[in-house]
Amino acid sequence: MTWRGAREQNVDYFDDILGNNKSAGVFDGMGIDDYDRVKQEIAPDGVHVGLNCRVCNKRSRVTVSWEELFYVGSNGGGQPLVLPAGWFKSDENMDCYVQLQCGRCHNMGFAPHFTPDEARGLIKQAANSGFVTPQQVAQWKQKIAMYRGAAG
Repeated sequence: MTWRGAREQNVDYFDDILGNNKSAGVFDGMGIDDYDRVKQEIAPDGVHVGLNCRVCNKRSRVTVSWEELFYVGSNGGGQPLVLPAGWFKSDENMDCYVQLQCGRCHNMGFAPHFTPDEARGLIKQAANSGFVTPQQVAQWKQKIAMYRGAAG
């Protein structure tokens, strides 16, 4: 967004939302509605994320695999970035995401986002639930070490 025009002195540009007792301030409007509608649950095959298409607004459920989340969770701490195929890093949101096609409108309308911390927490839940085994974790760690070794 680009600001157009001169800013006035002593003007509160947020008084319309912050001064209204019926308003939730910056948490008001369609953005928070979309945030509230994103639901996720852990399952044996990964995290099921329920969200609306950004283009046609059709509700759908997408699955992010445990391996994908493990890769996302392996980032941070100054390590070279490693992401699953098709995933992107968002510097703006400080997270990782994948764009997925909507079955209704066929646009890339879904983009579940996960921070590395969030991904690690979900992997921990999956391990505690028996959805991820120590053998899988060891295998994924080995792959990530190989990718980082080849990149370094």
